[in-house]
Amino acid sequence: MTKEELTEKKLFTAVVASLRSYTDLVKLEETSKILDAEVTQHQRIAKALKISEEILLKLTLAAQDAVIMMDSSGLISFWNKSAENIFGYSSDEALNEPLHRLIVPQVYYQGFVNGFEQFKKTGIGHVVDKTHELVAIRRDGTEIDVEVSISAVQVEGHWHSVGIIRDITNRKTLERDLHRHHQHLETLVEERTLKLKKASEEIEHTNEYLKLEIAERKQLETKLSYNYYIQEVINTMLQIALEQIPLKNKLESSLDLVLSAPWIKVQKKACIFLTQDNCDTLTMFAQRHLPEYLQVYCRSIPFGKCLCGLAASTRKTMYINHVNELHEISFDGMPDHGHFCIPIKSGSTILGVLNLYVVAGHKRDKLEEDFLLAVTNTLAGIIENGKAEDALKQSNVFIHTILNSMNDSVIVIDVNDFRIIEVNQVFLKEYGYLEAEVKGSTCYNVIHRNSTPCFQNNIQCPVMTTVQTGKHAKTEHIHLDKDGKEIYIGCSSSPIINELGQVIQCVYVLRNISERKNFEKQLQRLAHFDALTSLPNRMLFHDRFNGAIEMARRDKYMFALLFIDLDNFKIINDTLGHDYGDILLKEAASRILENVRKSDTAARMGGDEFTVILVRIKEPEDAAVVAKKIIESLNRPFYLKDKVCNISASIGISVYPFKNNNEYRINGELLLKQADIAMYRAKKQGKNAFQFYTDIIAKIEDLIDVTVDFIIQNKGVYNHQAWIEFLFKLQEKGFELSERINNKIGCILESIRTMYYSIENTDDFLTMAELVKTVISIDELNNSTLNMEKCLIEMEISLKNDTMACISDIFRLLEDFKIDM
Repeated sequence: MTKEELTEKKLFTAVVASLRSYTDLVKLEETSKILDAEVTQHQRIAKALKISEEILLKLTLAAQDAVIMMDSSGLISFWNKSAENIFGYSSDEALNEPLHRLIVPQVYYQGFVNGFEQFKKTGIGHVVDKTHELVAIRRDGTEIDVEVSISAVQVEGHWHSVGIIRDITNRKTLERDLHRHHQHLETLVEERTLKLKKASEEIEHTNEYLKLEIAERKQLETKLSYNYYIQEVINTMLQIALEQIPLKNKLESSLDLVLSAPWIKVQKKACIFLTQDNCDTLTMFAQRHLPEYLQVYCRSIPFGKCLCGLAASTRKTMYINHVNELHEISFDGMPDHGHFCIPIKSGSTILGVLNLYVVAGHKRDKLEEDFLLAVTNTLAGIIENGKAEDALKQSNVFIHTILNSMNDSVIVIDVNDFRIIEVNQVFLKEYGYLEAEVKGSTCYNVIHRNSTPCFQNNIQCPVMTTVQTGKHAKTEHIHLDKDGKEIYIGCSSSPIINELGQVIQCVYVLRNISERKNFEKQLQRLAHFDALTSLPNRMLFHDRFNGAIEMARRDKYMFALLFIDLDNFKIINDTLGHDYGDILLKEAASRILENVRKSDTAARMGGDEFTVILVRIKEPEDAAVVAKKIIESLNRPFYLKDKVCNISASIGISVYPFKNNNEYRINGELLLKQADIAMYRAKKQGKNAFQFYTDIIAKIEDLIDVTVDFIIQNKGVYNHQAWIEFLFKLQEKGFELSERINNKIGCILESIRTMYYSIENTDDFLTMAELVKTVISIDELNNSTLNMEKCLIEMEISLKNDTMACISDIFRLLEDFKIDM
């Protein structure tokens, strides 16, 4: 019997069983009649059932999902084509096989067996009539995600199950990927939220830190400036202390230094008291600017009397800003004032008192007191050194005291072999050495890492200068610390001289000036380069321009100067604003730089004016090529933020050497003026072009110079011989003097002479020449009488009617004269 026949038989049996159940309910008296009808009906149902079974079979075979039937023994009784594709078993391999051993993973075996036992008895299970997502296993052992719907069917009293299984592996994979992606996004959001929060906190922290740093920097700058001046005074006092002069002179010079300090608000008078041996009395030993009566009143003061005596007895600084009961010494007419009385101590020993005067109401300042304490410490060393009987021993004590009270690095050098014999703690800290590593070593080996003295390596050596001259010497060096790091150092060398006048040792003071050097570099940059375009500014341009002239004159080569003015820039700057104008200027500077060589110089003269120095050109046409490139480059549109603008440029060119320029006349001012005049000619001819400074322009200037010079020399009165000499000079300048030209020159000469007498300062030759040239330049810009009058007012020339008439005549004649040249 085939599988289909077996299935049909089972279904038929189930139907029969159902019919039997139904007939039991029919009344007994109708059984015979109904039985006949039922037989007929059964035949019809059987036929319909067979057709339905065939349709159902085809549907299940064509279904995309696996359709599996399991009998009451747990064996597979139906296995469609999709089941074969999903699980990899053919129908022959699957039928009559335990379902759980084919597709149920091992881990679920026991649960399946327990659930099936309940299902066999009741047709009920926790997966029956429900849809579940489970895991199944294929023939090759791989697990797949499936969606299972199970229904229970009772056949001949036994429960069978029908399952529809769909492979949802791809869907589950997508769901898992989507879940992972969702988790990843949530993680990213959390991380970025934390980062933003952290960044916000860091920014806030940074802002607070910057505020503190700015405040600390300001305090540090103030302190550095203050320390700088303190050290200058202390260094100078140290040098004074080492000089072979009497102690009184040393103390008086020290007082001069203190009183000249700009930051300390004291009156320009002071004195120093010294203690007498074995006596509690102060004696005025040195003073500056004290009136004679004070020198008498305060010649000798016992300990404990007045402010100076109290400072000596208490060993503390006494300060008052008004005369009070502590100021015991007084006299009629004494003005109100205050004092700083600072004891000069050496350990517990009082050497004296420094007495300074302050104006009434002076506010006590800690910086002043710190400075004065440093001064008194230094004075203590000076006094002890001056009083010492054992000069060598006391000198060593003095040196150690002073060296270690300074903020600068100090070393003492034996000038015979340049070996270091003393060093202070600042040096050891600054250079990173131990004292044992420095003492006995040569200075050039320690601070320069050289095996020979500095002067043998072409390094300026202030120590050698001091040895040779016996005087103080200064310079700046780059030193190396122990780790090889470079330090900019300001070096100060002072001699120590023996009783024979010979330099035996040298005090070498080294100040770290790295910060100052870096600051100077920044200042130099600001002083020589334009802040907006970063091009050389006017100052640096003139420096390089004068250098180019000197080199061209020496090496006999040609160079050109281009004077560039941006056309219509003022319109853009006024309409769009300075921000747009600044962007345009920076872009224009960049475009100009693109068209010049590295050896050339492009500079900003101010506003919208630029210059270019083209060095070592072969012929003037080379300058014309560069000018064309610059004009074309500047003609391209400018994209300024949200605006597009177009400008052009007018360029004037002057070339060195110019054939009509005498060698003595060539200078930067002349060449620049020539290029400027040529630029204005380019503007007058329509802009967006370049123009060379030409012979015509040069001849006009030559004519004016010779004519004005002639009038000045002859004081407006000249004879026939003077006229001949005048014409001869014009011929030397290249003028062809026809009768017509001579007549016009005579007219010009007469007009200038008339104007010469109408100007008050008749000795000002430059004013005369520049006046006429300015009139011509005004016309190049704009033929405006108003501009002419304004220019003459600025030149402080009286605008008389006859002056203006002469100027008009000269201008008309020169314009007519230019046509014939």
